[in-house]
Amino acid sequence: MNIRRSSAPGWPVGLLFAAIAICLPVIALARTYVPPLPEIVGPVPVTDDSIPWLYYKVLQRPLDLDGNGFIEEEYFISGKANVYDWGPANARSLPVLYADAPYSTRILLRRPADPDDFSGNVYVEVMNPARSYDLNIFFSYMAERMLQHGDAWIGVTTGSNIDGLKRYDAARYASVQFRNPAPADRWVCPLPAGAPEVTEPNPVQASENGLRFDVLSQLARLLKSDAAYNPLADLDVEFVYMVSHTGGDVATYSASVAREARQPGGGPIYDGYVIKTGSPIRALNNCGDGPEEGDPRAEHGHLPGAPVILVKMQGDVPNARRPDSDARDDTFRLYELPGGAHADRWPYGHLPLNRELRKAVDILNDYNRGVVTDLWPYAHACNVEGINMNDFPVPYFVRGVLANLDDYKRNGTPLPRFDRIRTMNENARSPVVKDEFGNALGGVRTVWVDAPTKTWFAHTPGEFRTCYDLGYSVDWSWSKLEAVYGSYENWAGKASESIDRMIAQRVVTPEDGEKIRSELITPVTADNAFVPLQGDHIITSQGDLVIHPVNHASLVMQWNGKTIYVDPVGGAEPYINLPRPDLVLVTDTHGDHFNADTLYRMGGAPVVAPPAVYERSPDNMTGLFTTVLENGDTATLDGIGIEAVPMYNISEGREQFHTRGRGNGYLLTLGDKRVYIAGDTEPTPEMLALKDIDVAFIPMNLPYTMTVQQAAEAVRTFRPGIVYPYHYRGSDVEEFRRLVGDASDVRLRDWY
Repeated sequence: MNIRRSSAPGWPVGLLFAAIAICLPVIALARTYVPPLPEIVGPVPVTDDSIPWLYYKVLQRPLDLDGNGFIEEEYFISGKANVYDWGPANARSLPVLYADAPYSTRILLRRPADPDDFSGNVYVEVMNPARSYDLNIFFSYMAERMLQHGDAWIGVTTGSNIDGLKRYDAARYASVQFRNPAPADRWVCPLPAGAPEVTEPNPVQASENGLRFDVLSQLARLLKSDAAYNPLADLDVEFVYMVSHTGGDVATYSASVAREARQPGGGPIYDGYVIKTGSPIRALNNCGDGPEEGDPRAEHGHLPGAPVILVKMQGDVPNARRPDSDARDDTFRLYELPGGAHADRWPYGHLPLNRELRKAVDILNDYNRGVVTDLWPYAHACNVEGINMNDFPVPYFVRGVLANLDDYKRNGTPLPRFDRIRTMNENARSPVVKDEFGNALGGVRTVWVDAPTKTWFAHTPGEFRTCYDLGYSVDWSWSKLEAVYGSYENWAGKASESIDRMIAQRVVTPEDGEKIRSELITPVTADNAFVPLQGDHIITSQGDLVIHPVNHASLVMQWNGKTIYVDPVGGAEPYINLPRPDLVLVTDTHGDHFNADTLYRMGGAPVVAPPAVYERSPDNMTGLFTTVLENGDTATLDGIGIEAVPMYNISEGREQFHTRGRGNGYLLTLGDKRVYIAGDTEPTPEMLALKDIDVAFIPMNLPYTMTVQQAAEAVRTFRPGIVYPYHYRGSDVEEFRRLVGDASDVRLRDWY
């Protein structure tokens, strides 16, 4: 580990305040100032016993840094920072409540290993504090661009998440602290005037999160400096941007400290800001308030040389609206995206496996207990049966925003402008005006709302606040699609025209536009029906059985000249280079098992499904369901024996996820081999009674299926010859293999 220190750790000479004791009265900063350089320690070693929080090798969805020529490093930065307050609305500068308070925090860096591959752009993300541990939410939206474009990303831990780091690895993060510089008798914020006597006192706050604002300024200065200890010293850093999906951290910083902090040459401390969703401008210290009503500083933008782009989802509007601007000292854009929810599925795939999450979670105060996947991120349910968590393709739009910002800074190309989402009025919770199909009007127009195949809901009914934030979507029936568009060809033409507009208006990059076109419009056809299937080969009496994982619960098998799809979802793209199916098996109604649009693109292959799936199918697709099997039913199709095995939950508190009789597991007879596809289930009596199973696919994914321990015990009971863990996002499959031991041949394959 290297220890690197600033040669000038204090504040630069020339700031207009005297040296003071840390708890003396309020003083005022000069209008502009240059932050000091922080000290830095690192890279912090990665060992078998100690890894960084958010380490790229233990994320729920693979982040292939190595294969893309990227590295990840963790550093500790430290120094002295001020705590500010807003002061009166007409204040010329921010009052300093406490000066030169020591701090230490960590940064996580992902960057190209080869300096020649670096784009020149650095994106600093203030990590989201919603669960009291670092969530790299914005990174999930921009990761693909980073890897393709050669950008660097840095995640910063703030005071709200320090306890989560220490729970995760107390030894590794022992030095990290935002100690409250206020006298200890002021660590409890006073109750508001007029609060009832029965009100619980405010909590003791030994940390002061207001230190984070100076930390962010000092980090930006370091990244652009020529200091030898700059972690990017070998890269040609041109632009440093701040990005976020947080509850107002970056919005507050850009409206306050960023207006006064400068790089040594007088330029802006950051070169631009992209603020997704979280935009309220809030307090600058633990016990403070946000700007007073009417305070001009409470308006976004107004940063010379640094564009501010506010990206709002449909679920966020019309809060924080102001006109766009191209003024010399105020480049500002507000983009509102119809169909998008405040929270969606995209951020959760780049969180650690649940075995790591449980180390960081606050068991007493986090009712979600760290159960996080991108299929459903909470332990509680919302009031929509069979909900599909909102998966509006926001990453495409975010990547377009970043590309436009880069073009603006490098070439002066004006940032595009878009209409606002239409609302009844400008009140904070004004109803959104929707079209006849229930999708929002106005805003940034995309193919998903201009040529829709589903209705997007920005909020989900439910007793928890998180339900309101999540949103969901409902696929249209094929009878509705036929009534709206007349034919698939008509829809495809309309969709293609919309994609052309998205590219022309710079909603998305040209590369992403063509990728969208391929994903939405390219069907599986005979032209790609005979690509050899890659995967494990298992010898049977009638040729090899080939097993090819697709994703999560989806797989493809080939046997005796027949191709079998299991639970195909995700549209055409995952199957473009695979042979067309001769048979499709669907296990359940949930969106990670059944998707009507994907089935439509399977070329009319016969489908086997339980009655619940058949009943939910569009009217003009029911002909595809050649065989509807209830639990215990059997059938033979093209020489393939099929038995429907019950799949359901048995654990107290989880029975509602899969009730008995709704879904099917399947037991296939393929020559002399018996293959068991469990579906979403726990260790039911029917599973444990199975005999002579050659190959089994076993799920482990809370709260919907089994724990690792349940799954291993089940396998040790019915002892299949080969077992494939699948549907396991967030579960420790290595632990599963250890627990199974020599009872079965456990084969771990790439499902994510």
